[in-house]
Amino acid sequence: LLLTFFGSLFSLSTLLAVRSLCFVASVTVLFIQRVKMENVIYRRSPSPPLPSSSGPSSLITTMMPEEVEEPSIATATRALLGKEFPETELEADIVDRILAQELRETLTLEEEEQVVKEVHGILPNQVPMFEDPPTEFIPVYLEQLEIELAKIPHKEAYEQAKYYNPEYIQSTNFRLMVLRCERFNVQLAAKKLVWHFVVKKELFGNGDILGRPVKLSDLSEDDMATMRSGKLQLLPERDTAGRPVLVLFPALGDAKTPENFMRACWYIISCINEEEENQRKGFV
Repeated sequence: LLLTFFGSLFSLSTLLAVRSLCFVASVTVLFIQRVKMENVIYRRSPSPPLPSSSGPSSLITTMMPEEVEEPSIATATRALLGKEFPETELEADIVDRILAQELRETLTLEEEEQVVKEVHGILPNQVPMFEDPPTEFIPVYLEQLEIELAKIPHKEAYEQAKYYNPEYIQSTNFRLMVLRCERFNVQLAAKKLVWHFVVKKELFGNGDILGRPVKLSDLSEDDMATMRSGKLQLLPERDTAGRPVLVLFPALGDAKTPENFMRACWYIISCINEEEENQRKGFV
């Protein structure tokens, strides 16, 4: 009886020991597999997010070959340093990647989704046309705009434009265009109006041109060469939100000077803003 009892006890102890060893072995195997998986994930994981406070050049510099596998991408990334615009499709893709990185760091998921929808004109009801205030309130906004303009001390270019053509500068249509640009925020609209004439004077000089819209005949031969190069093109169709689409093609020639390019931009955007619908919706 004693032999049977001790034999059974020995068998039970042996079984428990074997099960314990199997459990320890299983845990060990799982631990080793977990370590291997973590090592693989660590090697494949992307680098930490780029600092949002750094500028474009430092962003490009930080994106070194360890983040990209193809040597051509690394070469194109270095080639972007010192360039104003990307010149190849690969460089444009890298710029898109940098901008996407910046958006991910500064915007919430909902804000990023809204930006993507707005840029691509998806779901027009999410990009509503901004409506003017009721007609009876328009004179109030115009009067408040005049008050805010009077508070700005230095506005020589604005005063010169007003001297050449006060009817145009003080016209309701012109001032409503500026108010729509700032969603009828009169303080911002007053600053925008003064700055508008500062830039216009720098680009086109003094004279009656300050007090009227820029005409095609006001552009120089070099300005017209920039226009004819196709560098700036207004597409014949609007996006799904009904907004004009202005496209920049950097590879289609270079403007002789930055001023030539800016004057061409000024003329095209001025033509776009002639329509009230475009003033409300904007363009992309």
